[in-house]
Amino acid sequence: MLDKKQILILISVGLFMIQCAILLSEKWWFFELFSHYVWYLLPVTIIIFTCSIFMREVSISLLLGLTLFLQIAQIEPWQPLKKHTEDEPNFRIMSHNFLLLNNNFEQGIALIEKENPDLFIIHEASTDWEKHLSKIKGDYPHQHHSTRPGAWGFSMGSRVPVTFTDIVIGSQETIHARLNVEGKQLNIIAFHPMAPITSHFAMSRNKDLIELTKYVNTLEGHTIVAGDFNLTPWSPYFKKLTQEASLQKACGKLICGPTWAANIRWLNINIDHILISPEIEVSHFEISQESAGSDHLPVIANLVIR
Repeated sequence: MLDKKQILILISVGLFMIQCAILLSEKWWFFELFSHYVWYLLPVTIIIFTCSIFMREVSISLLLGLTLFLQIAQIEPWQPLKKHTEDEPNFRIMSHNFLLLNNNFEQGIALIEKENPDLFIIHEASTDWEKHLSKIKGDYPHQHHSTRPGAWGFSMGSRVPVTFTDIVIGSQETIHARLNVEGKQLNIIAFHPMAPITSHFAMSRNKDLIELTKYVNTLEGHTIVAGDFNLTPWSPYFKKLTQEASLQKACGKLICGPTWAANIRWLNINIDHILISPEIEVSHFEISQESAGSDHLPVIANLVIR
């Protein structure tokens, strides 16, 4: 049977090895999965580090101190966090991965009506969404449904006039909405790459992120990219996207809050985002606690476009 010191050593070495794996996230897809849970690993490391100090295990404390340093360095944002403004917003956007197998359409419609966005995006939109969204055609007269319904399908609805274009970014067919807000051109792109649960899927997602970066950099005007990105801000691929595409998290916080898995409520992670170009200001960001039967929570932002 292991004694306290041996248990402490095993846990400490395990935490250090996990953090080393995270540093090698770009070398092997499986290592990157650990990066999404670094915010949960950090308090565990702090607790074990405190125990090692009380037990006067110097070598273990040094190892855990190094692990803590690496974790904090990973969490620390590479760019300043977006500061929120007190100015009156002039555009509200909502993005929600509704879950393909979710048939609670009435709850989904009620959630849209409750949150009252100027433009909404539904991810994993089946062909049924076109029929159900027709019920709110009066409030959202401008609607569009992607040419590829299903797990990679999108539906968009807007109160204000908008031009919808079906585009291809990497492996996905998505929607690019162009509209005018108080004289400023606004681009909105729906984004939902594959979940990196296999080597092939991870490679596909990473290629889509590269293609998204290229596409965003060709656009004129203000830009919003919203959706289920299937990666957290702690991933090196997220940092690379925001840096190279000049995008920022609309939430304006180090920790935005979990958005998935809403139906489990433990070890949840933040993989749904609203990313904005630097000239867009944010007056409010929230993660709705109503999922309408989905495994994702909607993300909503009140923006100042000027």
